[in-house]
Amino acid sequence: MQIRQITNYGATIDEWELGTIETIEWTSRDGTTIQGVLRKPSAFDPARRYPLVIIVHGGPAWFSPAHLLTAEDARYYPAIEFVNKDVLVLKPNYRGSIGRGQAFRELNVNNLGVGDLWDIESGIEHLASLGWIDPDRVGCMGWSQGGYISAFAGLHSSAFRAVSVGAGISDWYTYHVSNDVPDFTTDYLSGSPFRDREPYVRAAPMSNLANAKTPMLIQHGAEDRRVPLSNAMELYRGLKEMNVPVELFIFPGMGHPITRPRENHAVMHQNLTWFSHYLLGEELKLE
Repeated sequence: MQIRQITNYGATIDEWELGTIETIEWTSRDGTTIQGVLRKPSAFDPARRYPLVIIVHGGPAWFSPAHLLTAEDARYYPAIEFVNKDVLVLKPNYRGSIGRGQAFRELNVNNLGVGDLWDIESGIEHLASLGWIDPDRVGCMGWSQGGYISAFAGLHSSAFRAVSVGAGISDWYTYHVSNDVPDFTTDYLSGSPFRDREPYVRAAPMSNLANAKTPMLIQHGAEDRRVPLSNAMELYRGLKEMNVPVELFIFPGMGHPITRPRENHAVMHQNLTWFSHYLLGEELKLE
């Protein structure tokens, strides 16, 4: 039997410069080993300190694979364009990700945001210890749970020059009373906010709004039921009140995912422009 190739879907990117990828590990604040996928420019120079962008996957019960080109690289976050601008890209498989067993998946129960930030900040410190990044030029972005973690990082940490929040949760109480999966919050925060609000406040990006300083790009579907638009509005109005640089883009007709090519292009362009401005000093053109 002779095998004959009849398709070649990869031909369209034969001329693309994708950089290189590798898996790395580091130790988080509480001693947990965290794994992530690091993308580097093809001409990576270990003696040079690069800007860094962190792309946080959603879920949280999901993972970032060690693939040269993923769906999110083509629809939400321009990882390929970043490495072609000599920016390193780290995709952390933070606590709660799948593939590491049940105990690892449960490490974020009653520890949302807080433990996630440990994992991400320690990843930054690991790369800085290798001398590969400029710790003063770091950005963070993500969609859904990744958007929540990015919002939490932007409001609870000084490690980031800028962040981007895609369909992210701003406040767990706001989320609990308006989403289409209310059991999510009672499972991960071990109870109802109507009985005990404290775990919801501790895990909320908005709980540290008074100290907000990090510029934030917010992107959200107008018809999102999984993470309702009220989360984006709360975050946007809070940051405006605190005079923090913030931009909000609402995509008409879109639910939780962005599913039309024109809107995907807009999301990608906005993220590329946002971080090119704050990490590389380029002009900010979001239109």
